Amino acid sequence: MSVLLVFAALALVFGHTLQYNYMFFRESSGTPFSIFENWTNDNLCLYDVSVLMSMILFTCVYYSAFELALFIIRKMKRPKAVQ
Repeated sequence: MSVLLVFAALALVFGHTLQYNYMFFRESSGTPFSIFENWTNDNLCLYDVSVLMSMILFTCVYYSAFELALFIIRKMKRPKAVQ
């Protein structure tokens, strides 16, 4: 999560100072983030927060699915106890 936050902070700073669209923080450019542009009425601060929160949510969902898959695999490989 810290890697995502570091890159997002750099993208925000450089994107807004250099007028580039790193990580789609300035505008959605046809991505699904256009939903956030519509919801926030082009309020750039709210749009940036919405995009960052969605990136964090996507990362958490992916990590949770990965951990669940590892848990299931480990449980299937575990030998059954003899009674």
